[in-house]
Amino acid sequence: MTPLGASLGRSLLTLALVAMVVLGVYQGLWQWWGDPQAPSVWQGLWSADGALAAALCLLSYGLRGQRWRLWVAACGHPTGWRQGMRVYLAGYSLTPTPGNLGEAVRGRLLRPTPLPTTTSVAVFAAERLQDLLGLVLLALPALMVIPFEGSALVVVMLSLLTLALLWSSTQNWAWRWGLRWIPFKVKQVLGLTQAQQCLQHRPTLTWTLTMLAWGAQGLAVWLMCRHHHLTVDILLASSSYALSMVAGALTTLPAGLGGTEASLVGLFTQQGASTALALLLTLQIRLLTLWLAVAIGLLALVYGWRVDPPRSAS
Repeated sequence: MTPLGASLGRSLLTLALVAMVVLGVYQGLWQWWGDPQAPSVWQGLWSADGALAAALCLLSYGLRGQRWRLWVAACGHPTGWRQGMRVYLAGYSLTPTPGNLGEAVRGRLLRPTPLPTTTSVAVFAAERLQDLLGLVLLALPALMVIPFEGSALVVVMLSLLTLALLWSSTQNWAWRWGLRWIPFKVKQVLGLTQAQQCLQHRPTLTWTLTMLAWGAQGLAVWLMCRHHHLTVDILLASSSYALSMVAGALTTLPAGLGGTEASLVGLFTQQGASTALALLLTLQIRLLTLWLAVAIGLLALVYGWRVDPPRSAS
């Protein structure tokens, strides 16, 4: 077995353990706080709204995969659509890692020539920065309805800061100034020069793909709210989901586990849902937006090994 294969094998074993623990926790929470009279978690997912929500999540993965292909090509490693999407989706099998760092090695799955590690990490860094800024922008409406002192001022300041960072990420002078303060070895390990190259490559298109991708998942959240007769408009449902994703990212736990769920439950209860309904919605949304991606990633990874297995070093 190649070193990459051995590393991925260990990662998949860790993923299996994480998944079993998480599903056990989900089941425990549902048994403790769930409503025995409520429909099962799976029942809502098999509904027409659940199917459409799943389709929107698949669309989101496809849009982000296209962005990844654009950035990989910008770094001098163009890929075909089929191979690029397969490798991108396979990377989702490594999502349940702290800070989603497992996805940083996604480019190493390319065959016959894997991406250099620095390039793979650089594209990952660009993805995380653009995703975070996009989610913060989408989360602003939800922040406005959370009752805390000075909320309007916080939203305005956060909006200006996010837009300034968004604009700066496309400016050479901003990168030159920012990179001066970062040690050389850190810049080399994170591939920040290539990350800059990614973020400055066709920024209008990549930002459009990013916002459409997260907007599609936000629409999926609204569909599940509608299915359970929770009165919430599309903007607030999408914004609540984005805010929960930011909260999960700040915890740096694998795939935001714990932080994202707690945030979603809190936001849904604030919008009038009972604790049992908020928990039901949260479990269904996480199955659609996280664990569906992980399952698809595992299938893509196994398929990739079958059609183009890792080669042992000669």
